[in-house]
Amino acid sequence: MLRNKDRQLTHKARAQSENIAFRVDVTDRAAQQLRTAGQDFNHWLDDLTDEQLIEKIPNINERLDYVCSLAVEAQKDSAEFIGRIWDIRITLGKLATRVKNRHNQKEGGEC
Repeated sequence: MLRNKDRQLTHKARAQSENIAFRVDVTDRAAQQLRTAGQDFNHWLDDLTDEQLIEKIPNINERLDYVCSLAVEAQKDSAEFIGRIWDIRITLGKLATRVKNRHNQKEGGEC
């Protein structure tokens, strides 16, 4: 039979799981923006002649800064996503420990 603390932990794990689903959307959007910006940059650079490439070095650096800022945002979103996964693991670990300890107490109490 589940105890009150066990139920609290199961509810917490479910709530944390819902947060992961939300973060997947945010992380996916950030990754898509980064992918699109990288592809756009690549196509833009491919269309430049060697002379244009040299002339447009300041513009190239600006575009690289933009792509880099998107990469940083995607990395932040991914780090937060990983943190939420670990939150669930910790909650599940606490629940598993409680169940194991209760099982060990039952075995130890029997003669």
